[in-house]
Amino acid sequence: MKIIIADGMISTMRNSFLLFCCFFFTGYAEGDRMKGFNIWSFIEGMQTRATELDGDSIKKLPFPIFLDHENKYTAFYKGKDFKLDDGNNISSIDIRLSKEKSETPAFIAFEISGECITLDELKKKYKPLELSSYPSGNSNDEVTAYTYHKNEKQTLSFGFKQTDPSCLHTVVIDSDE
Repeated sequence: MKIIIADGMISTMRNSFLLFCCFFFTGYAEGDRMKGFNIWSFIEGMQTRATELDGDSIKKLPFPIFLDHENKYTAFYKGKDFKLDDGNNISSIDIRLSKEKSETPAFIAFEISGECITLDELKKKYKPLELSSYPSGNSNDEVTAYTYHKNEKQTLSFGFKQTDPSCLHTVVIDSDE
């Protein structure tokens, strides 16, 4: 069997299989490593994509994602965990897309682990940060959150777990709509 691939080259089925194996076994296809991103470029990239994502473009994200469930109003997606080039890990990826209004930005949340990113580091990158929530003492899973208003339509919230208050744990990208 012959397959036409990029630039009109003809390849045998065997070469196509080898190409598939290269992508699959490098880890990129499995999502355990995302090449070319550090934590800051990943956050900025997700900020931009939050305003553009829809049911079709979500499939083009540079990490594996799947539809977890949906209701009449919202499609709930989950992403597979992966590692960035700077050694930070991205996990518990939660993306929600409105099914009613296509111009409504996506809700995106994820957890970060690896290198400890401090509040002082965030303050250098995102000014001004406002204290937006703090633990009530009911659970060790609660966070202290600081919010940055990128513009009149989008916010970024950065959460620090009560059990490790010096290191960034969660990022939430949301709209003010």
